[in-house]
Amino acid sequence: MIKKPSSPQLLKVLNHCVEAYKYASLSFEMVSSKLVEDPQAANYDVTVIDP
Repeated sequence: MIKKPSSPQLLKVLNHCVEAYKYASLSFEMVSSKLVEDPQAANYDVTVIDP
């Protein structure tokens, strides 16, 4: 597979997407652990996370 160079603009967008994905996955990971402790609080957290 030959990699073509991409523009700095595209790299910036890709990095933004990676950061958004990391944030979302960490947020849902936090809710997952709360689900065992307090299902009602976890339900609230999911509501707040979802834009």
